[in-house]
Amino acid sequence: LKSRRSSISAITQIVEEEVGCLSRAELARGFRRKVNAEFVTICREALGLLKETLLPAAERGEAKAFYLKMQGDYLRYQGELSFGEIRAGKEAEASKAYDEASREASDQLQPWHPLRLQIALNYSVLQHEQGDISGAIQRAALALESVRQVMDINEDQLRDAGPTMMKLQDNVA
Repeated sequence: LKSRRSSISAITQIVEEEVGCLSRAELARGFRRKVNAEFVTICREALGLLKETLLPAAERGEAKAFYLKMQGDYLRYQGELSFGEIRAGKEAEASKAYDEASREASDQLQPWHPLRLQIALNYSVLQHEQGDISGAIQRAALALESVRQVMDINEDQLRDAGPTMMKLQDNVA
């Protein structure tokens, strides 16, 4: 999905730059529609698998939190390609999935667990996209503060958590 998301962004830029050349702009728009359709299909299939198979069978803890995070991610991706009420609906569904993932992770995983931190990061990205900048900063800061309060974290655990902690720190700054 990462490559398709990047493609969509690049194609959108080309469309904007080629306004004076209608044939190139139309080709780029057609390609963007095709990539968008593929992207939506992938997200729909992944969400179906998550909702129908993986989440109902998931054990509490890391597995359930991971699948809920994935659900939030795919819904957020769909929202990025949508407009108006559809976008707002996808963002609301993503927020609900991230909220459930956050509760599961808070109940079952240590504050420094990489998945718990990734959930906080992705949820804060969604909040930022929705225009809730203060909420995004607060969520990232709370995740970082939770890790700082833990005294029994070893070097390996800190190394695993480090990359996501740096991204959370960037969101706070």
